[in-house]
Amino acid sequence: MTISTPRASVESAASWAAICPGYPFGSVVSFTVDGEGDPLFVISRLAVHTTNLLADPRASLLVAEAVDEGVDPLARSRVTLLGDVAPVRADEQDAAVETVAARLPAVAGYASYGDFACYRLQVRSVRWVGGFGEMDWVDSDRYRAATVDPVIPSRHGIIAHTDDDHADAGVLLCSQALGEPVTSASMSHVDRFGCEYVARLDDSVAIVRLAFSTPAADVDDVRGLMVELVRGARAR
Repeated sequence: MTISTPRASVESAASWAAICPGYPFGSVVSFTVDGEGDPLFVISRLAVHTTNLLADPRASLLVAEAVDEGVDPLARSRVTLLGDVAPVRADEQDAAVETVAARLPAVAGYASYGDFACYRLQVRSVRWVGGFGEMDWVDSDRYRAATVDPVIPSRHGIIAHTDDDHADAGVLLCSQALGEPVTSASMSHVDRFGCEYVARLDDSVAIVRLAFSTPAADVDDVRGLMVELVRGARAR
């Protein structure tokens, strides 16, 4: 029987990770957010990260967009939420746990154990990185006032349809944006503000971001805005 060692685990792990400057203890938690956008997570007081949080409530939570195979993780979007962590008030614990369990059903299996409780990270500021050269700080008021992107929940279906039925449109759009022919282009992301393609040239790969003329209000809007992009490209 072979037992995996920590070094073996690191060597065989994925190619990206969170770095924590200043020797803080990085860890993994499952979470959801409450109505104010503050992350909620059900954790055990026996865990090292909980012990550290009770000693010093300052913390940050890195949330990264899923990375598709072949796409550089540094080109994907991520946010770091900074704030203070504390147990949810006793009279709000049940409701908070239900909020987490609704998103993460597995939580219901251990939330009732005596050493587990729901904690909240009260967001003070946000560091947003949209990809290479795209980054900014967002204060808590702007973060809390933001609305959920209506396109994101349907993005996988939009991407699959676009690549399956309109691959030639992606090649046209990327060739025009880059100013040189591309051999192929596949959509990698879409949101209410625009879409992104991974474009392959003869000897390189480029990420192409295309902005919509107006933000999409729903999935039907995306269809019309994509048609607008293609018609504009053909006209040029």
